[in-house]
Amino acid sequence: MESAVAQEALDIQNAAAVARRHGLSVLNKGVQTATKHGIPDEPRALTKSLQQATTENHPWKQLLWEKDLEVALWHEWEVANAFGARS
Repeated sequence: MESAVAQEALDIQNAAAVARRHGLSVLNKGVQTATKHGIPDEPRALTKSLQQATTENHPWKQLLWEKDLEVALWHEWEVANAFGARS
């Protein structure tokens, strides 16, 4: 019965209406989320997409890390020279 109710909620894309029709107070959170956002056709495709995005973003992350390091080094140099000039 539970799977039939869940499938009905997914088919009509309205978990609240199905819950009321069957006298349930709440449907499973996963069913509610799936009716709002849809179900991925294939979980492997989603995983592959995530891996591809991570791979594509790696060079940008590396560049940001290098720039942060450069800014930190410039800041240390500036602080060291500012105190050295006053002494």
